[in-house]
Amino acid sequence: MRWVLAASFVALTAIGCSTGQGNRSAPTTDTTESTVAPTTSTTSTTLRTPTSPQPTPDAAASRLVSAWASGNRDAAAAVASPQAVDALFAQTYPAGYLQARGCTTGANPATCTYRNTKTDGIYEIAVTSGPSGWYVSSVTPET
Repeated sequence: MRWVLAASFVALTAIGCSTGQGNRSAPTTDTTESTVAPTTSTTSTTLRTPTSPQPTPDAAASRLVSAWASGNRDAAAAVASPQAVDALFAQTYPAGYLQARGCTTGANPATCTYRNTKTDGIYEIAVTSGPSGWYVSSVTPET
């Protein structure tokens, strides 16, 4: 009986091998390794911040207007935001006709007003308090 079982086992094993059903090896897969470096987009936005905030709203507005009068954008940028500098320097300085009308008090932002006495145009200058002092945050010309 042992001979019969052993012969049957050998026969079955031989049949399985010939049909591809015997000793199966693990299926092969084509493994192509690729490395994709992560892409990161770093947009660096440099914000110009006023470097010389002033002790009062009036002082900040006066420094900006003085820089405008002399055509000095760098001096203006020391006390004002880029938007405020751009808005004011887009206007022609009214030499001899600009009158300071004062600043509001107790508000943040404060509003300082200048008047062009030749055209009756108004310049509203918003002055905001920051950690180091007051700086001009915006200019609205109403000419």
